[in-house]
Amino acid sequence: MKTFIFILLLFTSTVVYSTELLDAIKIDNNTILLRFSDRAIYSTSLSDDKKNISLEIKKTKNQIGKNSVRFDSELIKEIFVTTKNSNLLVNIMLKTNSGFNTFQLPYSNSIIIDVFDWNKVSAVEDKYRSGLFAYESSLYKQSINLFNESKGQLNTARSMLGIVYLLEDSLEASFNQLTIAARNNSTIPDVYAALSQIYSEKGSLTKAQYFKSKFLTSLSIRDSNYQYPQLIFTKSNMDSLKLDEFVDTSDVDLEVVANNERFSNLFDEDADRKKTESVAKNQLENEDAFLGMKNFLKYIIIGLLILILFIISLYLKWRKTRVAIQNKDAKNSFEQELKQITSKVKNDGGIVVDRTDVSENYKPKVDVKKKETQSGKLTKESNIKSTDTDKKIEAKELLSAINDIRSSNINISPNNPELDNNELKSKLYSKFNVDSSRNNQ
Repeated sequence: MKTFIFILLLFTSTVVYSTELLDAIKIDNNTILLRFSDRAIYSTSLSDDKKNISLEIKKTKNQIGKNSVRFDSELIKEIFVTTKNSNLLVNIMLKTNSGFNTFQLPYSNSIIIDVFDWNKVSAVEDKYRSGLFAYESSLYKQSINLFNESKGQLNTARSMLGIVYLLEDSLEASFNQLTIAARNNSTIPDVYAALSQIYSEKGSLTKAQYFKSKFLTSLSIRDSNYQYPQLIFTKSNMDSLKLDEFVDTSDVDLEVVANNERFSNLFDEDADRKKTESVAKNQLENEDAFLGMKNFLKYIIIGLLILILFIISLYLKWRKTRVAIQNKDAKNSFEQELKQITSKVKNDGGIVVDRTDVSENYKPKVDVKKKETQSGKLTKESNIKSTDTDKKIEAKELLSAINDIRSSNINISPNNPELDNNELKSKLYSKFNVDSSRNNQ
């Protein structure tokens, strides 16, 4: 039964996805953001010719409605999305030999693929990209040092520095870096999510809503009720944090409009993009529902078949055991009855011959006196039977002769009681082969 449950769980687990690819966004010329419904587990590789970046995301389902997306950028040509064994494969085709960084963000559950040209990497950018490698490897202290050295010239370095400080629970340092990065229109969406959470926990709901709006806009999420993960901060650090004013009402409207224009394009610039995406999403949902139901029914049938086979095997095992018990009982009963009959025959003076004993030494024991008596009786009875047989033969012959005489034309004189009729005598003598002349003498 445990084996059956294990097999059933094994079959059902193959259709369970831990996360979904919901969107793919080009956030600047050579940077792609892949947004997931949950934190993804992934691995990356670069082809030998450095023109193909491959990402394999574990247990992930494609929900974007497209398998290929074209990008008009300096280094990126196109991306392809395929599925293999419940894993998602993302292949990014490059126009020229390039390098790349990949890292995951805590709020949006996004993976960013940042492609760059090795020939154009400056000393400052090299430190920033080294900081990204350290961040990707969870080496936060090393990444802080490298981001600090490059934040003066690269706003993305400052943005990542603020996020790393946040992960290290250094709220004041994080807030300062995130604030400056947001003023410079950071392209890292989680900068705005982090500021929204900080303002929300400090009770500044207006600014919290403002930064949440910027966060959703940067990800092209139109659902204002969209929920995203929240980090946990130490209460004492949050209580000691002092917030500075840095955004006024006029700036909010201008920045929201600018970012709406910047991040509105996901895959194409068609005016009916929203309608097309909605139709594609509905079709995909219908297909997924059908495939899900089909897979569910398939695994239910397989489970029932396994259960039936399991029950049949139990029945056959029980039947085999039952037959063996019945055969054993029958054998014991037969042997007991045989012993009783054998004992009774022996008590009555009979002889029991064991037909199963094929040895030459086996001879049934017979009483000698009884054997002699029986032999004498048999001889006497044989003699009596022989005499009786001779008499019966003579009687039959006599009757036959008389019948022949009766059927013949012999005239027997009634006046001659001694039967001296010569013809009669001749017939009788002839019948019994007796010489008539010797008889007359």
